[in-house]
Amino acid sequence: MNGYVRDAFTYLLNPPSVRATETAGTSAANNANVVVPWGGESWDTTGDMHNTSSQTSRIVAPDPGIYVVTVFVRWVTNATGIRTINLRMNAGGNPAGGTTLLSANAGALSGVQTPHIVSRQIVMDPGDYVETFISQSSGGTLALDAGASFCEMYWMRNKP
Repeated sequence: MNGYVRDAFTYLLNPPSVRATETAGTSAANNANVVVPWGGESWDTTGDMHNTSSQTSRIVAPDPGIYVVTVFVRWVTNATGIRTINLRMNAGGNPAGGTTLLSANAGALSGVQTPHIVSRQIVMDPGDYVETFISQSSGGTLALDAGASFCEMYWMRNKP
């Protein structure tokens, strides 16, 4: 019995979580939807939530539960247009695939980089994954500021 209590307590002290980082300065052409490849990690508590060598755009749920997903992207300086983050579940790298979890727009800022952050609680089963798609309408190609963008996912609690 104490083993079950110990394991549950240990799980709650260190639940599954990951912080994947964008390392390459991903570019998006005008009005194109582009999946963000998260090329690095700050941490992955299970070792199974993100892979830095294949399917790098996916952040995977290892256990059933409610997860909090937060995405932060920072666009290079350009004062024209709108920036969009589209968070999707089980999309297979397709901006029209899977399920839309949220889509949020931000206006470009003048003279500075444009930061954009979204967060959402998501009910997930083991193997479900989220992907981040970006788009922009500046009239040309824009990139994310390399090394500044990330996606975090934390297990919050059991499914209802």
